[in-house]
Amino acid sequence: MKRLKVTEARAVGTTGEPSWALAPPDVSRLEPATLKMCQEALGGLLWLSTRTRIDIAYAVSKAASMAAACPRTSWYMIRRILRYLRTNPELGIRMKRADNRNLRCFTDASWAPGNGRSQTGVVICLGETPVLWKSSKQTLTAMSSAEAELIAISNGFQYAMGTEAVMACCDISLPVVIYTDNSPTVQTI
Repeated sequence: MKRLKVTEARAVGTTGEPSWALAPPDVSRLEPATLKMCQEALGGLLWLSTRTRIDIAYAVSKAASMAAACPRTSWYMIRRILRYLRTNPELGIRMKRADNRNLRCFTDASWAPGNGRSQTGVVICLGETPVLWKSSKQTLTAMSSAEAELIAISNGFQYAMGTEAVMACCDISLPVVIYTDNSPTVQTI
């Protein structure tokens, strides 16, 4: 963070800004040295978001998806995420002994109308501790928010079954419970 001069920037409380979704992306190119720093920082953030910092997974996913086509916008987003990490270094995964002995899979999706691909988020918890999480664009184009949620549930179910299989290899059998927040999707299932 020192090399990127993030330690001198003002503190921020969130990983992103609402204007990111509304403003047109800046497609101008970066200088080669800045582009290299951008790529290194993005690689580090991707590693961090998949290991210990579930709170930055969505923002890092968005920054990574824009890196090739809109490097200047991606660089702005990366600096914002780094400032957030500097502001909140104490956040991370806390392991707790839980009375709740099951795998809980939380899924959500944001529908992207108009030929866009929706975003899926999946978090799998063992008791109260997240053990797997993912935020990515869906591989299919959903025609409605309910369809986007169904795709998210399907992805979550696949990850939950994989996690359950790993637990079974350790002779641990746990029930899987899947949660979603979309009523029409629940009625469809």
